Amino acid sequence: MKGWTVVVIVMLFACLLSVGLPRQSAAAQTETVFPFVANIDVNNSFVPPSNDEVVLVFVPTGSKSVNCLVTLNDTTFVVLGTQVFCALRTSPTLGPGVVVTIVYFQTVPSDYFLDFTLWQQGVTHYGQPITCTNAGFSFC
Repeated sequence: MKGWTVVVIVMLFACLLSVGLPRQSAAAQTETVFPFVANIDVNNSFVPPSNDEVVLVFVPTGSKSVNCLVTLNDTTFVVLGTQVFCALRTSPTLGPGVVVTIVYFQTVPSDYFLDFTLWQQGVTHYGQPITCTNAGFSFC
């Protein structure tokens, strides 16, 4: 009986070692931390005069990465088939950032409000949203 007890204790100890004990580790932070995402609010002032079915928003970010993501959050205007995308653009006056384009295929109402989330790889900051014409783009 004593032999079996020793075998069981040795086996339990071996299992414990094979699973591993919790370890604490510390890692030095090697990058500067920047905001991960931005929550942006826009209204009807972001509808360009050339097309009342589109909302164009420029957000300065300091990044020249083409990798960006945008998701729609709260809004006062829902239209089936709405398309949204983001793209890297460099403003002649504000530097690199992202243009968010929302296409509704219907006239955007005067009481329009939209809240969206924006992410861009390599961002150094998220500036205030700027209308397309104020950002100095010719495609407005």
